[in-house]
Amino acid sequence: MSDAKLKLFADDTNLFLHDSDLTKLFSSTNICMSQLCDWFKVNKLSLNLDKTCYTIFGLTHKNMTADTLYINDKVIQNVASCKYLGILIDSDLKWVEHIKYIYNKLIKFVSIFNKIRAKLPSDILRLTYFAFVHLHLLYGIEIYGNTTTNHLSKLLVLNNRLLRILQHKPFKTHTIDLYNTYFTLPLQLLHTYQILIFIHRYVHHRHELPVIFSTYFEEKQFIHHHDTRHKHDFHTHIVRTEFDKRSIKYKGCKLWNNLPDDIEAISSYHSFRFRLKKMLLQSLE
Repeated sequence: MSDAKLKLFADDTNLFLHDSDLTKLFSSTNICMSQLCDWFKVNKLSLNLDKTCYTIFGLTHKNMTADTLYINDKVIQNVASCKYLGILIDSDLKWVEHIKYIYNKLIKFVSIFNKIRAKLPSDILRLTYFAFVHLHLLYGIEIYGNTTTNHLSKLLVLNNRLLRILQHKPFKTHTIDLYNTYFTLPLQLLHTYQILIFIHRYVHHRHELPVIFSTYFEEKQFIHHHDTRHKHDFHTHIVRTEFDKRSIKYKGCKLWNNLPDDIEAISSYHSFRFRLKKMLLQSLE
């Protein structure tokens, strides 16, 4: 399986392969699946075929005729989305299913919060929001937040509603006031915030990141030696599609390069987070 990437987490096994030719992709995947199945047998491990499935990712795969994948002569189910490390990944990489998944988790809190808001002090209600709502929004926001505003809108409206309930605010309250009160961010800015935190770690605390990210971004000073004010910025490659423009590698560089110099220079993790969040909240005004 030299061309395959095998990812293991607890008792989950995930196999990733790629090829521009769909027929070749299915052929090589069937070979890999056979080898993987043999490895399980030799090591006296079992594979749950009912939970085994596959998804084809790509912008043009819908125009192609898919083949069939097998394990022990049993056909593997093709699904439109699958869960990987708690994130629902759909074949179009639009994150619609994951956003729907979060929405269904949070919608139940509308009635719960309406019942408890008159019985708990404001500081406890704030903690309740971060414990039961914010943590679901935050997990994977770097990934699923990389979609269109249209796909995020339903979840954004729900989050505004939950904040309004916990803060005892009327319907016409400006959303900026809701986020300022809890010193938190709406989804689009939360996505920006988390990406910039990742790049801050890359710049100031790279040793804390997995080795795979050690050369993830290109700094301008290593591409040319001109002594300019922006020599410590990141180099951005020319991209032509909206899909590429939403990638963290491209978007992250643009966001970091546009930060004020005094914020870029902050090495302290906690100070950077505070200044960045304050700046992003001010951008809403």
